[in-house]
Amino acid sequence: AEIKAYVDEVLTKGDAARGELVYRRKEATCLACHAIAGAGGQVGPDMTSIGASAQVDYLVESILIPNKAVKEGYHALKIGTKDEKVVVGIKTREADGKIYLRTSEDKEIAIAEKDIEDRSQSRSMMPDGLADQLTRQELVDLVRFMSEMGKQGPYAPNKARFIRRWQVLEPSKDNVFQLQRASAAKTVENPEAFVWTSAYSKVSGEFPLDTLPKLVVWTGSEPFGIVRAQLDVTTGGKVKLKLEGAMGLSLWLGTTPVEVKNETVLDLKTGLQTLTFSVNLTNRKDGFRVELEDVAGSPARVNIVNGK
Repeated sequence: AEIKAYVDEVLTKGDAARGELVYRRKEATCLACHAIAGAGGQVGPDMTSIGASAQVDYLVESILIPNKAVKEGYHALKIGTKDEKVVVGIKTREADGKIYLRTSEDKEIAIAEKDIEDRSQSRSMMPDGLADQLTRQELVDLVRFMSEMGKQGPYAPNKARFIRRWQVLEPSKDNVFQLQRASAAKTVENPEAFVWTSAYSKVSGEFPLDTLPKLVVWTGSEPFGIVRAQLDVTTGGKVKLKLEGAMGLSLWLGTTPVEVKNETVLDLKTGLQTLTFSVNLTNRKDGFRVELEDVAGSPARVNIVNGK
């Protein structure tokens, strides 16, 4: 009866736009375990089309009673080793005499079969009580958002190659100190000197500026943010970078400054390439989204680095 009541509220009172905001909260931990279009955690199922394949009652139960109906392939495996260690995770593969598990920390570890004492199927990796931090309306909105994923409308799958997984520069004491000693360009010249954390675009591909940490290097100076993404270039060549408005944006490809335009052709070399944006938060108020397109005749083969 409680599940049915939730389903009725999701269908009549749920708001998918508000639900996406709930989904994106760090404290909700949804993105820590689940990806959208490959961007996010890999512990649980990708959510891109979850609404097209799952009924609302299943979505409600998956949050309130996560171990009741575990999606196929996502039961955890519990392994006990001969040195009395216990490891729990989702099996990703078996190869070369080893079993590979993805743990709740979203790390893949390998266990040699010769070291295994026993193994058994465990429960869902999704912990109980995740909904306890939400109000009833927030849970209703969250489920409404999930139920719209993959259906026609604003949450339909999009074939456009948007950058969805980013790394942002947090306004930590050490990061600000590094910026005080040099310009923002140091973040591309010596990125290892800074601490970066993951952030993600919305389903639409937009990276909202309210999730971009605000950096103020000196008292009274203009606030800005720094965000970067990686491209895995397997075959070098030209690709097109598309933006919706260049206002307030500065861009580097690796350590090389690039003029920001609505459409910019980049000549990429083979290997891991980094795009770094500095966002002037005084001049720019709207979020931005970055899309890659092929250039006719170019041999380039480029993958956007996703994951967590």
